[in-house]
Amino acid sequence: MKKILYSLILVVSTLFLGISAIHAQCVPDTVNCKDTLMPGEFCPRTLPDGYIGQPYNEVITIIPPDEYIYNGNPIEVLKLIVTDVKNMPPGITYEANAPEFFPDTAYCVLLSGTPDSAGIYNLGITVTVFINFLGTPIGVEDITDDTSVSITIHAGSGLENYDWDDQFVICGPNPFNNTTMIRLKSQGIEDAELVVYNLLGGVVYREQLRTSPGINSFRFNGQDLRHGTYIYHVSTRGEIYTNRLLKLKD
Repeated sequence: MKKILYSLILVVSTLFLGISAIHAQCVPDTVNCKDTLMPGEFCPRTLPDGYIGQPYNEVITIIPPDEYIYNGNPIEVLKLIVTDVKNMPPGITYEANAPEFFPDTAYCVLLSGTPDSAGIYNLGITVTVFINFLGTPIGVEDITDDTSVSITIHAGSGLENYDWDDQFVICGPNPFNNTTMIRLKSQGIEDAELVVYNLLGGVVYREQLRTSPGINSFRFNGQDLRHGTYIYHVSTRGEIYTNRLLKLKD
């Protein structure tokens, strides 16, 4: 339990880079993210990969833990505050929906931007945990961790060599690990829809967007899907495009 609480405090604090007066416009997912074991929770547990030059936009839900192991004993947590975060992927920033985070309350963090450097980024986090010590709120000594959370940014999206003259939808990378980009070439402002099916015909993902002239993107996150073959279906302005999508084994 001590290891779980310590790790979760560090991981959750990584996602709390919202200490400025500007807070993220996001909504916690209280339907799918539940604190079932009661040491705190965050969802999803694995951050999707990113690609250079491709917009990255993820909402993460966090429920802070209510206890912290202090000198070998569980102590009530009053709040968490991040004091420093280093080694962020260039081009990506965090914004949280509150400056401080209190136990048993769901918060969200918006991770967004356009990465411009490939690599595996192990985030260096320094967090201050405020505890209730004999009725007095105190800040426990700062804890720094650079091993719990990482973000992988890939050099390319797999779309660089496609000829847009031949088709109006391009998917890449395909096969993919966790995420892939499905791009749509549009002549104007239109309604478009992406639907992903399993081989039994069940819908596993659906997204709509309002296009603008030029290249528009669906960013499909399939990290929770089993490996195997899926079918994606893009429709707009009376045109329909269907093709296969292969999720690789982790």
